[in-house]
Amino acid sequence: MTHAHRLRPLALVALAASTVGCSLSIDQILEIDEGSALNMALAGTANNPRPDGVPNILELSGGAVMRLDVSLSLLDYLDGVADGDIEVLDLLLAVPEVLLFQVIPTGDLCIVLDGEVENGGTFTYDLLAQEAAFDLVMNTLALSQSPTFSNLVPGGAMEFPFAFDATTEMSAVDLLGLLTGTGTLQVQEDVDQYVILPILFGSSVLEWRFHVTGTVGMTSTDAFPTPPGVLSCLEFLASS
Repeated sequence: MTHAHRLRPLALVALAASTVGCSLSIDQILEIDEGSALNMALAGTANNPRPDGVPNILELSGGAVMRLDVSLSLLDYLDGVADGDIEVLDLLLAVPEVLLFQVIPTGDLCIVLDGEVENGGTFTYDLLAQEAAFDLVMNTLALSQSPTFSNLVPGGAMEFPFAFDATTEMSAVDLLGLLTGTGTLQVQEDVDQYVILPILFGSSVLEWRFHVTGTVGMTSTDAFPTPPGVLSCLEFLASS
């Protein structure tokens, strides 16, 4: 048996040390990986879908704070699966200005959590496959720092729900480190979804359909990231 294989059962036993079971809760600060971006292509309207047009590239920076609540017991060790819940406590993403419809400047965008709805999901760890699966929804709002563009958006904020469904390799040793606050979490999601953005044209509101694709990665870090875009968003939000 190799050294790595010897560590695996020892780590699993450590996780399931109590036959009664225990609950672990750990907060993780996740930073958006450099190079993460979304392509947002106009694809008609809500009532009249069309093929994708020329996409805008949304370059992302910022991060999120998530809480993992995991219950572990000897039964999880025997069953081979450990489950838990994920709560998204905070999120702030910055996006540089793009030209919506290739002509309308959006101003720099700040993406925040929609506090009116729940945000989060589930965490599943397969002890045998050594894989962790994350399935969560982040209901977010995109706010423009441009008053001109904000006036075109009913209510001043665009609903921008983001589904995150990713699976990543994770050894039992890595899981133990994650749940004790000494490990690093890194996940990556390939995004492919549609969003509806209502935009005011004259006295009418048209619901435009956008196809959003791209790759978003997040890595745990010790402090919430504050690149220039995030600092600008913090100043904007404080003055709003």
